Amino acid sequence: MILRRIIKHFRNQEWTAIFLDFLIVVFGILIAFQITNWSEALSERRQEQGIVERLHSDLMSVRDELDQKIAYLEGSIPANAKVHQMMRDSPAGLDRDELNALFENFGSIPGSPGLSDTYVEIQASGKMALISNEALRVALVEHATMVRGSQRAQQARREFTRPYAAPIVRFVALLDDLPAEKAFAAAGDKNDMLIAITMYETIVSNEIASFKELREGYAGTIHLLEAEMVVKP
Repeated sequence: MILRRIIKHFRNQEWTAIFLDFLIVVFGILIAFQITNWSEALSERRQEQGIVERLHSDLMSVRDELDQKIAYLEGSIPANAKVHQMMRDSPAGLDRDELNALFENFGSIPGSPGLSDTYVEIQASGKMALISNEALRVALVEHATMVRGSQRAQQARREFTRPYAAPIVRFVALLDDLPAEKAFAAAGDKNDMLIAITMYETIVSNEIASFKELREGYAGTIHLLEAEMVVKP
């Protein structure tokens, strides 16, 4: 309709009308572009908010998990110390039933948490750019680096100490069939067993420190995510 009207104005040499029609067309195109850009920006903000909320949920869950792991490891310290003391006082200090109870969870080290599923997804899909807060993007990348570092460090500690754990593993297995004193004597050298227990106690202390450091890292990133949730409802 606009085109027919413009042609008519040309035929009648109505230059003012032609100019007005031209302005109408230009402004119409500009408005259409503006509406499209606004719609795309709104869609991106909604996607960003969804990502922020999912990241927040992921990190809160892992932080709670870390709290539980720290509590578990700290709660195991008295039992570990008691095992150590009984081994030091052996054979007189050994009690089979008590040792079985103490060894039930002995050597159980919770694994270091993995990366947020949402973080892995947005990294793989290139959606990290949807997060407009540069400080938050940097914090997420640094946090992921810290998590991977924690996993590698834990694996290295386990591989280093695994050979030293053999006497304790043998002793626990022998407790099922032998009296505590005979199981202790058959498991290996007393000094080797004491070294294994000491190393395990050191690992527990290191894991507690590592988990607490991770928890602090989660807390900082969670704070940034919560700020984004407030700023962009």
